[in-house]
Amino acid sequence: MTTPPRQAERALDHEHRSITLGLLALVTMFAFEAVAVSLAMPSVARELHGETLYPIAVVGLLTAAIVGMVVGGIWSDARGPGLPITLGGLGFVAGLLVSGFAGTMEILVAGRLLQGLGCGAALTAMYVAVADAYPARLRTRVFSLFATAWVVPSIAGPFVAGALVDVFGWRSVFLVVAGFAAVSTLVVRAGMGRHLVARTAPIVWGRRPVHAVAAALGVLALHLAGLGNGLGNGLGSGLLLVGGLVVVALSMGALLPQGTARAEPGLPAVVAARGVFGGAFACVEMFLPLVLQGESGLSPTVTGLVMMVGALGWTAGSSYAGKQGRPENFDGLLRAGALTLLGGAVITMALVPIAHQPVTAALIATAGFTLMAVGMGMATPLMSTLALDLSPVGRQGESGAAIQMGDALGQSIAAGLVGAVFARWFLLDQGTSYLAGFGVAVLLAALAIVLTRRCMTPHQD
Repeated sequence: MTTPPRQAERALDHEHRSITLGLLALVTMFAFEAVAVSLAMPSVARELHGETLYPIAVVGLLTAAIVGMVVGGIWSDARGPGLPITLGGLGFVAGLLVSGFAGTMEILVAGRLLQGLGCGAALTAMYVAVADAYPARLRTRVFSLFATAWVVPSIAGPFVAGALVDVFGWRSVFLVVAGFAAVSTLVVRAGMGRHLVARTAPIVWGRRPVHAVAAALGVLALHLAGLGNGLGNGLGSGLLLVGGLVVVALSMGALLPQGTARAEPGLPAVVAARGVFGGAFACVEMFLPLVLQGESGLSPTVTGLVMMVGALGWTAGSSYAGKQGRPENFDGLLRAGALTLLGGAVITMALVPIAHQPVTAALIATAGFTLMAVGMGMATPLMSTLALDLSPVGRQGESGAAIQMGDALGQSIAAGLVGAVFARWFLLDQGTSYLAGFGVAVLLAALAIVLTRRCMTPHQD
């Protein structure tokens, strides 16, 4: 008599299938856009004569997404995630259309900012939708599916995006994604229906959106400081770096749970750990193609294969976490993910002395990057689940925004700092300069092991 209910409680069962497929489709579109646009942007800059605005066009989405995360979180906690997901998805579509039809680089940048606002709001609202629509025991499985949906486009995405650019031009990338994202948004909206909890609280914005704008500007300054050209080669780089760090540090206190900077046990440690995990992975992901193509002489195709295997590792790790992610296993799985992340980071450091040996370099890069990806895949869904489980009632949107923002800030701070150090080191000794990225990745991965011990509160078993 008890078997049917147990079998019915799955992420893709009849009751949850529509909302699960809709959420996965929208996440996939967000992920594919990130992969596709990165390949299309050089063509965009050439055709629109917008090389000087290229950095802002690339990081504009992530920067604006920080603001969207806060807005989506506040709105979802007060009125539910339905409207933020819908308007966020449609805002993302509108931004894609603006970018796709842009006649100047300035208009394209505006479209990218609109994409980021919509994407950030929708992603945060999705966390609240997961809290509303699924029982606690299914959430890790759903987040593991999210992780897979986020990673899978990096396998086929580069080929599809490259073909679109070559055959139809760069505008087709934005317009094709816009069409699929619009359909995905409508499917999510139709599937949410009865799953959402009614909320009628007044929306109190407070000062958090202002702090989010400040943090976004600080993140933009970090990215500009770490470019390694123009401002990145002089006093301007140092001023941007310091100014960006100060602004981000001052803003974080109002945007993240109290105690995040000290990684206090519980939700603050979860948010801090998410940022450290993301920062470690970003340091390697940023420099691996540069080493393999610039030092090892490997083709972009071979480099893409290395990154593809890493994406498969992330998928495998998230699938394992989804299957084994019961509360009693969280502690062990988080530590295993952190240890795997550290092992992969240590292996990638071996690339520096043997980068001139193409075959060996490709094998080492594949092993190290894949291990790191497996660790990320194992830990990310668990941290997302913990963020919901440890959230105060009615504040899941705030926690969802915090963990995503912790991830974005962790990656941005790490990329900005490492990029600035690498730019100076590269001028002194090109061969060893890549240790700026790989070495920091090792340090952050080691810190991740410490932080995972603080994620589980004494009452979380």
